[in-house]
Amino acid sequence: MATHVVRPRTLDRDKIVPVSTLHQDLLWRIFLVNADMDGDATTAWPVFQTKQNSTHEDILPDWKNRALITTWSCSHVCRRWREIIIYSPSIWGRLIDLESLVLIQPRWRAEVLRRTGGSNLTVKGKINGERPTEQEFFTSVLRDYWPRIQSLIVWTSGMPSISNPIWECLRRPAPVLQIFHLMPLQTSTNADIGALFANNAPKIHDFRSQSIKLKFVPSVPWLTHIRRLDVTHPQPMPVQNWLQVLENMPQIEFLNLTWTFDIPRDTETSVQLHLPNLRDIRLCDSLRSCAVFAAQIIPAPGCRFGMTSDFGAPRVPLPQDVTFARQHLSRYIKNWFIDNTVTGFSLSITHIDIDIHEYLDQPPDLLPTLNLSSVRPGELHTLFPFLDIFSSCDFGTITTFQFCISLYPYQSLDSYIGRFLLSLQAVETLHSNRDGLHYLSLLEEVLLEAEHRYPALPHLFFPRLRTVKVLRKPHTVSDMYDLSARDAQSFLAFLDSRRGSQTPVEVLDLTDWNHFEAVDEFNVIAGLKVIYNAGQEIQEHMCGGS
Repeated sequence: MATHVVRPRTLDRDKIVPVSTLHQDLLWRIFLVNADMDGDATTAWPVFQTKQNSTHEDILPDWKNRALITTWSCSHVCRRWREIIIYSPSIWGRLIDLESLVLIQPRWRAEVLRRTGGSNLTVKGKINGERPTEQEFFTSVLRDYWPRIQSLIVWTSGMPSISNPIWECLRRPAPVLQIFHLMPLQTSTNADIGALFANNAPKIHDFRSQSIKLKFVPSVPWLTHIRRLDVTHPQPMPVQNWLQVLENMPQIEFLNLTWTFDIPRDTETSVQLHLPNLRDIRLCDSLRSCAVFAAQIIPAPGCRFGMTSDFGAPRVPLPQDVTFARQHLSRYIKNWFIDNTVTGFSLSITHIDIDIHEYLDQPPDLLPTLNLSSVRPGELHTLFPFLDIFSSCDFGTITTFQFCISLYPYQSLDSYIGRFLLSLQAVETLHSNRDGLHYLSLLEEVLLEAEHRYPALPHLFFPRLRTVKVLRKPHTVSDMYDLSARDAQSFLAFLDSRRGSQTPVEVLDLTDWNHFEAVDEFNVIAGLKVIYNAGQEIQEHMCGGS
């Protein structure tokens, strides 16, 4: 195998521009880019689980790379840099890093705040309520600088409730506030929070709260500016109340509602709310609540839709709930497929849930997702009919499919799964775990038996399939071990069935596993290329006939 080494290009030193010659405005913009706390690493909870006499690096592993510390260091490089940074309040205003500031001496903390001048402030960090100094510092920032805070992104831990001094600050008008994220780790016990921002926050467009018993009412004026709303465990309200709130949010683009609904008494709907800018909906609640809410929304074309729901008490859906949900959720799924070219798709089934989403090299939260949980393994089969919501979708562009299965021995897949797989006729690459391949073989045997009774139906999954990648997924304890000769024999059943149907697999990719030595087991499949991990390197093996 040839090895190609890519060598770096030789720089022409005559064309290198010394940093010292950069224009002052350009340097200022560079420092402004560095003063972005979005790049700071997220710290784990709690922040202070460290040894005694720990250093800043022990507490915050990325200490030297945090935006505040980088800016502070740059201000000591030379006199020119120092003058640019020190006398730029807009740079320091973006650096109210609660986690870093609480670690430095009070006089330096005060110096950072002094350097912000009268600029707008970006405040971000995690507050451990079990550390009084942290909560006191956070409260002081809100008390002294609230009218200047433009962005507030704060997580709290060890605080059964948000303290009254903090709420008193948050009830004041917020003239420049644009982003507000307040996310306690525990559910807040505050009963009457009152009117946030004194109902006066004319510039806010991004609101996120978690475990705070907020009650949203349509008359709140600042809601009209919201483009992004992300709320978890507020004070629950009926679906119709939430629709009235959204009617006052014509600019909404992203909506995430998690455990926000009172369960409706029935599936009756009364309105059709048109939200032309809404391009992303995420719902997590009972099936009936999600379906009744979604049925009354008309979002933008191609709106991304995600739903998570469990079928446990007291949220066990009735048959009419299932029928209603399939009918109305299919509209969202079809909407997505019409407006987007979907090339990858994923179906994962465990002993209690089903997860379906577009399969791309992106975080799952950026993709449309349907996650349903039966809570009890014996009721898993009640989820399978939901696959019919994809029956009106055109899967002709899907060439990559992920299929991961992890069931108990007494569980099985049924005809709903079979019909769904038969609709994926364009798939060329399959990513599957070991159990997934096993169940595909079982389902294909059922197809062969049904071929004589139903000759008009397709009798083969993935007729264009050429590449199979076996995924190392932590679905079962056995997946923690390397592949063995026994595993190879189990894969052969699937490969043999493909060869017998005149649609042989050409490439078997085992590189997701640490080590594999039994590659010769596949020599019975002539022409099969096996790509595998042979210790320290990836190797290819072309199988010969026997």
